[in-house]
Amino acid sequence: MAPSVKREDLIVPYIHVSPASDPTAATNVVSQSMPMAAMMMKNKLLSWFTIFSAVGAVLASSHGAKTPEGSQSPFLQLLMAVVGAAVCYLDLLYPSFGGIMPKPASQAAKTATEVVAATATAVAEAAAGTA
Repeated sequence: MAPSVKREDLIVPYIHVSPASDPTAATNVVSQSMPMAAMMMKNKLLSWFTIFSAVGAVLASSHGAKTPEGSQSPFLQLLMAVVGAAVCYLDLLYPSFGGIMPKPASQAAKTATEVVAATATAVAEAAAGTA
């Protein structure tokens, strides 16, 4: 049998270092994007979710603690959530008159429908006359 070529002095033991887990990464994404999503969709339920999650972040924050890199402060989260809810409820102050005032687009669609119906009738009469 051949002699062993392994040298004991060259062996480096493996030391496992677990990665630092960031439990607030998902919370940061939710707290930063949900108020904007609520404003864009004017979704009142989503705006209330952002308010409650921001209040939870404010209550969970310790006084004088430094916020992690890339995240908003809890009070800024709360401000964004309140602004998002205000935008969602903005139609209570400035209502839209969807059914009361006629829209130019609906008048144009009505005129186009009448033209298409008249043309179809004329084509049907012409086809009946030649047959």
